[in-house]
Amino acid sequence: MNRVKILAQIGEEIETKMLNLGVWQQRGLTVLVFGLLMLEKAQLSKIAEGAAEEGSYNTVRQRVKRWVSKATFPLNAARYDWIRWVWSKYGGSRAVLLVDETKLGERFGVMLVSLAYAGRAIPLWWRAYRANDAEAYPQQGQVWLIYGLLAHVLSALPVQARPLVQMDRGLAHSSAMLRALKSLGVDYLVRVKSNARFTSRNGTSQLLKHWVHVGQSSQVRGTLFDRDHACTGTICLIWEPGQAEAWCLFTNRPRQFGHYYAIRWWQEESFRDLGSAGWHWPDSHLICPERMERLILVMAIAYAFAISLGVQVWQQPPRLRAETATRDELPRLSLFQLGLRYLRRVVALVSPLPLFALAFPAPAFFRRI
Repeated sequence: MNRVKILAQIGEEIETKMLNLGVWQQRGLTVLVFGLLMLEKAQLSKIAEGAAEEGSYNTVRQRVKRWVSKATFPLNAARYDWIRWVWSKYGGSRAVLLVDETKLGERFGVMLVSLAYAGRAIPLWWRAYRANDAEAYPQQGQVWLIYGLLAHVLSALPVQARPLVQMDRGLAHSSAMLRALKSLGVDYLVRVKSNARFTSRNGTSQLLKHWVHVGQSSQVRGTLFDRDHACTGTICLIWEPGQAEAWCLFTNRPRQFGHYYAIRWWQEESFRDLGSAGWHWPDSHLICPERMERLILVMAIAYAFAISLGVQVWQQPPRLRAETATRDELPRLSLFQLGLRYLRRVVALVSPLPLFALAFPAPAFFRRI
């Protein structure tokens, strides 16, 4: 009985929040999100198997395949709805947007912009393309690809949100990328390579790797890169003992402390959740980038529901919370892991049915950002 109620609650949420979708598009999305949550596998046949309430396996499988294959599906409009839905439930003091790329073996490369939250990253906008194929890579190039993804996200957020953007040196180490971020009007804290030249305001000019040694940290304002490509800002250099190399972080906001960049690793944890530790994304067997982009919408919504269930566990009284996780393991479990464990108990009818709604508050156990 709980499964039927869960399916109904997810359907109600999608119906009221994904307003740019038609009735059948909403229903199909509901079925896919529900099936993914039930079996935790992004393979279409498994999603269909997980949504047995919708009819015979073959009927549901055909519906799922048609939904993912529908070229006329309004994905951009759906993603705008999705961003507004997530933001309406976000309680952090400031949004941090993480930009990163992941590869699914030899099939896909995917560039994502995600919202950092409590050790994880919720996908907001993305672009899929064939991996290791220069001709299949988006024609506008990496800088303009990222610029476009961020521009979409920013257009769906309120003007006063002014998020902080973080990305690693593989994406951020270019004056073109820094100028693109500046033109978007966002604050940023990005990692650059240690062989870049930096010139301080007092005229000292040298490679970043010569500015800091093990156990040291410094923060200097000046210009990054050579004269023709110079970008003005603040460099934060941090080399902690035991680390192979220093963090070379560049920001347009001097008060963004370097250790704040550790939030970027939450994206790596989320890639693991979408992969082997959660949705088993590489097992989807899709070969079309456009279909993969539609499936990512399903994974993002299911991921957000699982994280929100984890939030609910933390908000329960200690006696109820102990039914899902012991006191010792609770701090070690991510909200995603905790939410999935709670969901399994709910489906098994050994835990009360929760409210299936997104919730991203700034809980006491999580340092506000």
